[in-house]
Amino acid sequence: DDDDDDDVEHNENLPLTNNDNQNNLSRRSMITSSTGAAALCGMLSIPAITNAAATTTTTETTTNNPSTTTTTTLPPITHKVYMNIRISRSDGSFYIRNDLPDTPENRVYNGRLTIGLFGTIAPNAVSQFLKYTNVTYNPTEDDPLPSYARSNFVSFKQENGLLVGGSIPGLEIGSIGGGTVLRYGGRILPAPFWSDGTTTTREEERLSHNVGKGLLTHRNLDVTPTFGITTRSGGGYELDGSYTVFGKILSDEGTYVSGGGGGGDVEDGTSTNNSNVSFLSVVQDLPTYSMDRPAPPNDVTLPSEGERAVQEIASAVFSTQREFFRGAAKTFGDSRIDKVYEGKLLRRVEVTKVGLL
Repeated sequence: DDDDDDDVEHNENLPLTNNDNQNNLSRRSMITSSTGAAALCGMLSIPAITNAAATTTTTETTTNNPSTTTTTTLPPITHKVYMNIRISRSDGSFYIRNDLPDTPENRVYNGRLTIGLFGTIAPNAVSQFLKYTNVTYNPTEDDPLPSYARSNFVSFKQENGLLVGGSIPGLEIGSIGGGTVLRYGGRILPAPFWSDGTTTTREEERLSHNVGKGLLTHRNLDVTPTFGITTRSGGGYELDGSYTVFGKILSDEGTYVSGGGGGGDVEDGTSTNNSNVSFLSVVQDLPTYSMDRPAPPNDVTLPSEGERAVQEIASAVFSTQREFFRGAAKTFGDSRIDKVYEGKLLRRVEVTKVGLL
């Protein structure tokens, strides 16, 4: 054994051969190259390449994080609410007119939404929604509370199929002492968030928007009673992070009234029943305001590659000018700019009556 140790010590003290020198130089070159590459990646903000197994583990951990888990199982319905709705003619009128041709744009639509609320998974959102539903209207009261009975559906978002309703005219966000409040007439009202917090149990129970169409949802950071209704069966995952589902449309049937006004209530039987028509299908076909540059008609010959390039440049210039003038209008305090926005419904869609079932 002593001889072996001596051999080892003797071998460690032997001079390096040419091959050994080349190996050491290669190792040094690799280390230097790796260090330089890592530094260069850091300066250029390029993510360094990591071990594939470690990357997979991180992805699985993120995917399985309880805070992002949703369910597709519908919860039980704890409350039922109805909304009577009417859609105006193209000229914005509801009153009886017999001097117009009987065409779709000259008809008034009367309908009723029956809504089921999910109080077990979104108790706070349901509670806030009911505050604007269960309001007794007194015509002699000078300063009434805000109610969905005097609200509008205001826009339809083509990118995700979200119908936006619950907009109450005169209800505005204000600030007092650094805190957010709601102003309505002469009233100052609290402005709580509708979200139910971010506890693990609550997040695991959150319902996905991909369940189907007809889901009631509310933006988590919004303190106003504005809500959305999904109108498409799939593709709602993009809403899961910033919206919370708190109900579902159980029925949405209505009728067109030929010549007649939209003042009659559906349950009173005062509207002319031609045939039942789904409110969600009707509202998706309503014209909306677009802030994009108008596209050429479909019957125009397809442009050449050069013409397409010119159109793209013109569209970019149009968008830049639009944003500039909108920004300038806001700077000078022109409030009219807030009345023009993407997806705005170009028909009046009003709620005339709400109540509990």
